[in-house]
Amino acid sequence: MLETDTFLVHCDQPSPAEGDLCAGEWEETRVTPQSFDMRQAPVAVGYFLGDYIGLTGTDANDGGASDAFVAFFAQTNSTADPATIYSGLVSPPP
Repeated sequence: MLETDTFLVHCDQPSPAEGDLCAGEWEETRVTPQSFDMRQAPVAVGYFLGDYIGLTGTDANDGGASDAFVAFFAQTNSTADPATIYSGLVSPPP
């Protein structure tokens, strides 16, 4: 099994002067609800889930400003379903 997850990585204090472009700490938010087996993905030179990924801002609290993200990503479920597209709401940490 090749356990795989999807994460959103972000910086609360971006800074072009920093080598890694972040004046603060990089933070990870897990998007996948559970790990999946990448070895069940289709093979196209290597394991490949497709190009169907994306990220968009959303107003999760009806406040008028984008305060969360919706992530679109692919993950395997079984050999019969090797690449299903999912979406997940990713809210910023408190």
